Amino acid sequence: MSGATKGTAVAAKVVDAGQPVVDTVTSGVDDGDSWASGLELRASGWYFDGLGVGDLSEPVMPGADETAKEFIARLGTMGFRPSAYGEASFTAPGQRVDVRATAEPGGDAAYEAPRGGGFGTWVWAFDASAQPGKAGEYLSGDSISGFLEAEETNSNRSKVQVESTITEHSPAIGAQLSDTITVDGFPEDHGEFAGSEVFGIGADEKHAQVSVWWAGDKDDPGSDEEYKPAGAAVPQEDEHHKLLGTWDVPAKNGTIRVGAGSLDAHGKPINIIAEDHGWYVFVWSFAGDDRVMPAASAYDDQWEQAR
Repeated sequence: MSGATKGTAVAAKVVDAGQPVVDTVTSGVDDGDSWASGLELRASGWYFDGLGVGDLSEPVMPGADETAKEFIARLGTMGFRPSAYGEASFTAPGQRVDVRATAEPGGDAAYEAPRGGGFGTWVWAFDASAQPGKAGEYLSGDSISGFLEAEETNSNRSKVQVESTITEHSPAIGAQLSDTITVDGFPEDHGEFAGSEVFGIGADEKHAQVSVWWAGDKDDPGSDEEYKPAGAAVPQEDEHHKLLGTWDVPAKNGTIRVGAGSLDAHGKPINIIAEDHGWYVFVWSFAGDDRVMPAASAYDDQWEQAR
């Protein structure tokens, strides 16, 4: 046996912040070679995270005579340093191992996808110098996968944070309602990524939504307190809960104003009038895409309620 090969692919193309990252590694041999009976070979993996859209167009391949250590070191000089590691052991071709990334080489502590998101990619190698006993003598050299191979690249979805405060918590009937919303956690270029068929990663969803709900008893102002917003999820519409409107806003970081004539994502003014007694609630939500997790403000957030 002179050359060991491997087939590798990420178990999931999209991974949420805080979740483990798993890769599937399959052993093999070069054409014309065979696997010696009883031979154990070990594959080493390095996982790189925090990659941006621009990195996808710049894959890096190992040189013909480059060792695994030299290739990883060269990636380091380019600014790419591993954040997690993996190991797999094989005793025959065609074996398949699901490898969960660890925070340290050979460690037990599981690596978790970063809150800040970004793309991640694996590099795998049969390193002749790292084989047990004399197993390395069966290899003519290191077998190394490239950096940013499509099947080895995934998207780690970032987690968004939203804070908002309604302008007036006790408005009079007929008053304009408005809200100030601050969002953080989107990639800085969110809304610009058109997706990649090569990498199997979908395009950004350009818009989040802001909805306004009314809750109360139109026939009895004294009963409005019974319908004070409760629970994080929005209610089902009924005679005491009405969705007054939903507007698109940019799915980007920053502070926006909703209501009192402010413009939505399409340039149309948003006007919300408190026409009835009762509760009014602003809810910001984002459906999620391949780079950002779904998120929403809570229906019972008191900073978002007016009565």
